[in-house]
Amino acid sequence: MSYAAAVVEVVVNDKGDLTIMCVDVAFDCGPQVNPERIRSQLEGAVLMGASLATLGEITFKNGRVEQNNFDAFQVTRINAAPREIRVHLLPASDWSLPLGGVGEPGFPPIAPPCVMPFLQPPVNGSASCRLAISLRGREATGPLDASLSKLVVVIVSI
Repeated sequence: MSYAAAVVEVVVNDKGDLTIMCVDVAFDCGPQVNPERIRSQLEGAVLMGASLATLGEITFKNGRVEQNNFDAFQVTRINAAPREIRVHLLPASDWSLPLGGVGEPGFPPIAPPCVMPFLQPPVNGSASCRLAISLRGREATGPLDASLSKLVVVIVSI
């Protein structure tokens, strides 16, 4: 089993444009055979998470999802990628433990902090929040509060 935690620094300008400034990923996968390969996997996971947050979209028509495969999803280009990605691998000294996975655990904690500045609180006693965002240029409402124009969020994934 592997554990990942991410700290993501995002900046939202007055027009609602999101910039991912820095991502720090702390990762515990137990014993590490090739640490540089683990770093590469996690850097890729950060880019895929950024892609999900800024370019990913699931639309519905007549009650059905319109997307049928991942070939329709875009991947973040270099000009929109996080300016800095830092990977922090936790050391492991007990080689009697099974090796943890490194392919997927770094992906889930990236997108949520990227979209948090666009989260609108529940209204009228509702238990759910609304996400006022579409970064594809159709409906970028910007941050709800000027204090959210720069945000650092920590998310942990198991």
